[in-house]
Amino acid sequence: MNRLARRVAVVVTAASWLTAAVSDRVQAQAQPSNAGNPTAPSVSTPGPEDGVRALIVPRREAKLSSQITARILSIGPEPGAPFVKGATLVQFDCRGYQAEHRKAQAELLAASRTYENRRQLSELNSGSLLELDLAKAKELEARASLEAVLATLSECTIQAPFDGRVVNRMTNAHESVTPGTPLIEILDERDLDAKIIVPSRWLTWLKSGQALEVRIEELDISFPARVRTVGSRVDPVSQSVEVTAGLVGGGRSLKPGMSGIALFPKIAP
Repeated sequence: MNRLARRVAVVVTAASWLTAAVSDRVQAQAQPSNAGNPTAPSVSTPGPEDGVRALIVPRREAKLSSQITARILSIGPEPGAPFVKGATLVQFDCRGYQAEHRKAQAELLAASRTYENRRQLSELNSGSLLELDLAKAKELEARASLEAVLATLSECTIQAPFDGRVVNRMTNAHESVTPGTPLIEILDERDLDAKIIVPSRWLTWLKSGQALEVRIEELDISFPARVRTVGSRVDPVSQSVEVTAGLVGGGRSLKPGMSGIALFPKIAP
């Protein structure tokens, strides 16, 4: 090997050694040292006493939709206004369906009279069994048509399924709607829950009936609560599970959509 080749080999070897040394030093600085406390964990994780986020949600809410094609006569009350169970929330103009009802009643009356006449003739051996069966089928058809019209008429008024408040109105009076059109959104603000996402490792001690405290940020007040349900599925990505807790008290001060911190007593092993 000539002199120039030997010099190149020495330079390459030195550069490789320097690169390896710098890499080892960077990796050593990136790793925290536990020399002073060999038992200390590298990452600290929050416990139940540290609290987790909670969202206040209504236990009962509904978005009511139209089941018929009709024009709205009235819809209410205004968003935010209260109502009682059974109150009329939406009233439709159903004059066309009412006319169909009267027509169906008349058709059923005619079919019933025809069937009765055929039955009497059959008893006198003056009519065929086929004519009697056809008359009976016509009566059943007319009765089914009347029941269908009655079912439609029952949808002409939408009543409140529970006590609550109006959240939003998606339509207005005098508008024409079709089946499936959203009309009004309501909720019951008296029965509220707290939705909480907790680490799945808490399942070793967290059970239904577990007591906790929820501090509402908007009110700066804490409310007692109890776990009602624990989710049946663990999120495989976040390793968390949803918990529903029922709030004790709160009255009118609590509103759906408020948020806070859920604090659990430190009973985990």
